[in-house]
Amino acid sequence: MNMRFICGAAILSLGLFAGAAPVLAQTDVAAASETPKHLTPMEQVDQHIKRLHAELKITAAQAPLWNAFAQAMHDNATHMEGLYQVRAQAAHTMNAVESMKSSEQIAEAHAQDLQKLEPPFEALYASMDSRQKKTADRIFHTTASR
Repeated sequence: MNMRFICGAAILSLGLFAGAAPVLAQTDVAAASETPKHLTPMEQVDQHIKRLHAELKITAAQAPLWNAFAQAMHDNATHMEGLYQVRAQAAHTMNAVESMKSSEQIAEAHAQDLQKLEPPFEALYASMDSRQKKTADRIFHTTASR
């Protein structure tokens, strides 16, 4: 499996928290402005999953594979949101060493979540036709290079 796909998938599912700007695989500036600023991080994830579904033109036959991938994205986002909330609550009392350790824990959790995301994405990608794969390649290459 190409690491750029995996990294892109991780960014898609995990890069929406910690006060960072949402990192979404979008094809144009107009799409970026479609997400209202009042949405919660999980609502942003859900919108992103829907947008990705539409862009990839997931077929009815691919629905079970898509659902497994989308659920992994949602689960990972939920997990990371919880970690970032814990960090945010403790941030004002952390010293530099504690902050570094907290960042390390989040990075490790990110890597573990990425490992959970890769198998359902690989199965989905294998089911795609050449047009879908080309779209996925574009989306994930663009996202991974950010």
